[in-house]
Amino acid sequence: MVPVSDRKITILRLGHRHGRDQRITTHVALSARAFGANKFIYSGGKDANLEESLSDVVDRWG
Repeated sequence: MVPVSDRKITILRLGHRHGRDQRITTHVALSARAFGANKFIYSGGKDANLEESLSDVVDRWG
């Protein structure tokens, strides 16, 4: 069994729609973070506001 500290968890959010899904995608990313995910990836339209918002959370809370 792999020790918990060595596990790599990546969350993939499929189908993000810029301007429509920022709230749900942000919620998925923050939930992933709370559950210990190492990486978050989203597909669909690039959303600079979403990326900035999530980077701000990481800067403030680690």
